[in-house]
Amino acid sequence: MLQNFSQAVEQEYLCSLCFEPITNPICPNCLTKELRVWLKDYPAFRNRLLNRVAKRLKPSKGNCQCIFCNNSDYSICPYCFTEIVLKELENLKVSKHIIYEFLRFFNFDLEKQGYSMKYL
Repeated sequence: MLQNFSQAVEQEYLCSLCFEPITNPICPNCLTKELRVWLKDYPAFRNRLLNRVAKRLKPSKGNCQCIFCNNSDYSICPYCFTEIVLKELENLKVSKHIIYEFLRFFNFDLEKQGYSMKYL
């Protein structure tokens, strides 16, 4: 019984980018709202970053429900969202200080085995 439940959960709540289970169900829309708040201090590249991130986020129908807005029209985990933003910050050639600050607020590399190893 438990094995069947485990398989059902994994099939329904997999990230469409990394194919790992979504363990922090926060949708890209809510994360983007938080990103906009953080970017108020950086008007020089704010719009360019938001446009680049929006282009990289493809709509995906998922079954995972966001814990903030109850949206279930996504299947991208917060880790992959953060990785997308990090890559775009690099493409914009922002300072390491800005990347470090971004990760202070948006770090979903909880096991410190991914992008944290590079930036922190």
